[in-house]
Amino acid sequence: MEKDKIIKAAQLADDLKKVNRALEVFDQSTTGQVAVRVSSRVTDGEMMFAYLPKCIAPAICQVLAEAKNYIIKEMEEL
Repeated sequence: MEKDKIIKAAQLADDLKKVNRALEVFDQSTTGQVAVRVSSRVTDGEMMFAYLPKCIAPAICQVLAEAKNYIIKEMEEL
């Protein structure tokens, strides 16, 4: 049981680090020149990419902030 908690805590810490980094990128973009790219590995190792429109950046920031709050809550419950 203790090992599971350690693994979950490590994963949450890693997730929080990623979310904080993403928020930092958006916060430091004073020019609004943030490009959001999503990617997926498909058959035979090929990668597909798509760039999201800049107009959804505020919604992405909101989702990131909610994710951060959720992760912190989960960490506190451990």
